Amino acid sequence: MSFPRSLRLVAGCAALMCSAGCAAAPLAQTTSAEHWQTETARIMPRAARLEASGANVCTVKDASGATLGRLLLERGNAGGRKFGYAGFIEVALLLDAQDRVAGVLLGENLETPRFLARVRDAGFLTRWNRLELAAVPGHEVDAVSSATYSSEAIRYGVRRLAAQAQGGDYRENPTAVREEIAWLERRIERLRRMTRQCESELAELRRNTSSAKPAAGSDEALRLAEAESELEHCRITVREAEARLAYLKAR
Repeated sequence: MSFPRSLRLVAGCAALMCSAGCAAAPLAQTTSAEHWQTETARIMPRAARLEASGANVCTVKDASGATLGRLLLERGNAGGRKFGYAGFIEVALLLDAQDRVAGVLLGENLETPRFLARVRDAGFLTRWNRLELAAVPGHEVDAVSSATYSSEAIRYGVRRLAAQAQGGDYRENPTAVREEIAWLERRIERLRRMTRQCESELAELRRNTSSAKPAAGSDEALRLAEAESELEHCRITVREAEARLAYLKAR
């Protein structure tokens, strides 16, 4: 969608977003300010600007300066996020002026697109709407059966955000943590095998490329770029899974 020119992110909130997405979670995808702007305006069409109002919090205001609500952003290290199917999913929580949930926003991520499409199609992101902030951490929301890992990661992020906004933290029960550790260990082994395969395929492609630096836009250049991108994707995913596993084992 096109983004209204009037909606802007003030400098303080831009720095806040970078702190939440870059410094606090260095292994995760960094969500652009423009992305959060677009997502905020999609749910609150009257939104005109976002202003920093605290650690990882932006106030949403209309063109007259009236407060429409707040945007809560994640904080803490990358491992504090729950791993989805293919990586971390950054989450933000949009609240209205009465501190009720207006919407759950998803940041940029490496998750498998078809799984996130299933999450959206199932209406999963709206299942907290109109809840008061205090009720969010304990609110029971079933995962989407055809996108279990993705929806569980989002649910965890929403509960954690709400708990942090109230000065606390969110922890799953010990059984769930043990199950997640066991799954992550299996997942990491599979991801490492995939990474080695990507490395092998890229090396083979480079050996068979006619030039050390193929012409830009050529089929060879496009195939190399695609293989390099796939390898980088695998490496990022492994690092994110390892970060989550280390985080859980250290708690």
